[in-house]
Amino acid sequence: MYGASHLTRPDLTVTHAESRRSAGCNFQSVRRKVVVGVLIILLLSFVAPSLTLAWGVANPVASKHLTEKTDARTEPAPRTTHLDVEYAHRRNAWLLPGQAGKAAVILAPGWGANRSERLDIAEALQARGYTVLAIDFGYISGGHYTGGTAEGNDFVSAIRWIGTRDPGLPVVLFGLSAGGHAAVLAATRARVNAVVTEGAPVDEGNEMRVQGAQTIHVPRPLVFFAPLAFPLFSGYRPVDLRTRVARTYAVPTLVIQGANDHTVPPWNGRTLSSLVHGTLWTLPHADHGQGFILLGAEYIDRITQFIDRAVASKHRAP
Repeated sequence: MYGASHLTRPDLTVTHAESRRSAGCNFQSVRRKVVVGVLIILLLSFVAPSLTLAWGVANPVASKHLTEKTDARTEPAPRTTHLDVEYAHRRNAWLLPGQAGKAAVILAPGWGANRSERLDIAEALQARGYTVLAIDFGYISGGHYTGGTAEGNDFVSAIRWIGTRDPGLPVVLFGLSAGGHAAVLAATRARVNAVVTEGAPVDEGNEMRVQGAQTIHVPRPLVFFAPLAFPLFSGYRPVDLRTRVARTYAVPTLVIQGANDHTVPPWNGRTLSSLVHGTLWTLPHADHGQGFILLGAEYIDRITQFIDRAVASKHRAP
């Protein structure tokens, strides 16, 4: 009996040791799986919002959760004399004719909007004698928003259209928000007499993070990768004007910035005006795009005075 007991004890010892080793291995395996699972969750927490935002910004018409803007053809046309024109392939605009010899103002909306967005400004400028070409960007007719590149190209196409229709007519670019960003970019490539912006961001990638986080209601760090993912959906990187505007930029530029702008923070106005050696007009109580709404005739007076001075100087971009 003793002998049998003596023979079986080592086997029991080995079994207990193996059991402990097995339990340890199982614990390590579970811990690794937990760590991997947590890392995947954290990764998805950053990637999923960034991808969602990048797709939505690149497709403003389709992403109804980001914008309620619609095709201008479904909205009221200008009440004044106007023509519905195509300034480039699948690029539509309203032409509001002005007085002979007065400058032509190419007016562009902000992100996700169409030419009807600031029809009030277009009609006010036309009433002062300016010809106004209120344009749609290409994404309205089925393209993508590109963070500045294609939108700047649209401005250039509109400049050429005006030049073909009325050679020698002074041309001014007027862009609101993302339209202002594109206007400055276009002025680095085409000859214009002046540029006016309101609420224009300097860096569309940074703006994507700032405004995008507010729009989809997530903390800003969760959309950090949105500008990096943006080219997957738009084909272009968002433009930072600090890398595209040369020190020799000399187009007279009026930079209008709301001091209470929650969409494009006020530092953008200060930075942009310094970048383009322009004139900064800060509106003390204005939020994003509220200049004309708050100031009315004073707003148009200030802009037209600036335009007239720029045209009189006959200054043209190199």
